[in-house]
Amino acid sequence: MFQKRFAAAAALILALVSSNSYALSNASNCFMNYYNCVNTAANLDGFWKRGAAGLDCALDLAHCVKDNSGW
Repeated sequence: MFQKRFAAAAALILALVSSNSYALSNASNCFMNYYNCVNTAANLDGFWKRGAAGLDCALDLAHCVKDNSGW
């Protein structure tokens, strides 16, 4: 389930920034960082710790893509 959502989100964001190859390479780094962050968050003990870490990962992804997309 997670992989499908991740792939869909990655495809959408990469399509949005594909007009700039520099932004595309940086955006793909953003998604690799997000994937690693979410995997780390999933291994935390406790619902609230996992939830907060997952939210932090999502915010980091949004910030990274915004900074590297040229918008």
